[in-house]
Amino acid sequence: MPIKVTCPKCGGVLHAPDDAGGKRGRCPTCGTVLNIPLAQGSSMTGGGSPGFPPSPGSEMGFGTKPKRQMLDDDEPPPVSAPLPRTSGPVGGPGLRGGGLSGGGPSPLGFADEPRTTAPRPVPEPRRASVPPPPGPGQPVGRPPMPRPAAGAGPGDDEPIEDQGRGWKKVRSGLGAVRLGVVLMVLSPIALAGLAAYAKTNPLPDKNPGFLGVKDLPSATEIHLAVAVGPLLLGVLFVLFGRMRVARAPKSSFAKGMAWASSSATLLAVAAVVAAAVPSGIGIANGIAPGHFQPKTDENGAVERFGLATAISAAVVAEVWFLFALGRIGAALRSPVLSGRATRFAVLAGLLVVLGAAAGVGYFVYLHEIEMWWLANAKVHWNKLDDGYKPAVRYGAVAAGAVVIGFCYLRVIGGARKAIREWQEQHPVAV
Repeated sequence: MPIKVTCPKCGGVLHAPDDAGGKRGRCPTCGTVLNIPLAQGSSMTGGGSPGFPPSPGSEMGFGTKPKRQMLDDDEPPPVSAPLPRTSGPVGGPGLRGGGLSGGGPSPLGFADEPRTTAPRPVPEPRRASVPPPPGPGQPVGRPPMPRPAAGAGPGDDEPIEDQGRGWKKVRSGLGAVRLGVVLMVLSPIALAGLAAYAKTNPLPDKNPGFLGVKDLPSATEIHLAVAVGPLLLGVLFVLFGRMRVARAPKSSFAKGMAWASSSATLLAVAAVVAAAVPSGIGIANGIAPGHFQPKTDENGAVERFGLATAISAAVVAEVWFLFALGRIGAALRSPVLSGRATRFAVLAGLLVVLGAAAGVGYFVYLHEIEMWWLANAKVHWNKLDDGYKPAVRYGAVAAGAVVIGFCYLRVIGGARKAIREWQEQHPVAV
């Protein structure tokens, strides 16, 4: 006869067949797990049904053999996937609900019934992404270089208009730096040309010269004007340009490094001015500037300390400026700018190493170097006409300045090109 099962949660009364005794199932109304008791007069003394553990205090009884072992003995099948069943009259193989189910077939399932699974949908195959055709100027076989999206990176809170204004200032500052470098390179070239011109057309050499300072001839004043004029003007342009580059946007990764470079450049300029103050005071008093004044003198100490500070600050400023340009290249995803900045940094490092090695060798092997110079180089140097010697000196300096200036201008040109490409891709920010 059927077994009555009352749900302790919703109070519904269900009827289970007598062969479902000792099994577990879920209430079709509220999903509560129900333990179905054994039918009266059943010969099963061991608790539990096939596939379920025996009830507490009982043993597996009397030759009962489990039909199969469930994958999870502690949890019956969920309500969302009811097991197949048959419906029939009370006491038959099916299960008829009472009360809440209205006497119809109950969806209550049991653990020993086979579990049905719905067929899984077959996912659609993914389409292979085809890269877009290369644009004009893009080499075949290489995907286009991705550009950073507006607002990506550390400047994600920076409006695109502010980024555009910042990059515009950087580009104009780099233009000023380029002009300053050209003027600084022109200084030794002008000296070499002036020395070659003086070989055939002697310069006026009256004493005192145009400034009226004793022992300062007019030829020396012309040389000083040709050398110091472009050099001083170029340094001022470089300083102004680096201060403009320091106004770079936050997304450039170079704002702090550019500020450090401009500050070091300003320190170098101030140190040069401080070192030149004693000479300026002497010229104002009618005394021609000569070599460094004695170390014990106050003016001599100022000259030496100012010159040493200017050289150190200038070297540091150049290194920091190259780092700033490298970061700008990384922010703009420009391999051209990054490569040029890296190569110039390597070249500058090699020059510093060679200069340091030459300085150490000069102080350690001073006597040997002088002996080699007197025995080999000075013999050929004395054979030159005295009129050509200044041109050779200035020419060697000008050749080195041209090589370094060319590499420097390539780095600045790469930076301006990368910024121009960014402006073309973001016309709203221009």
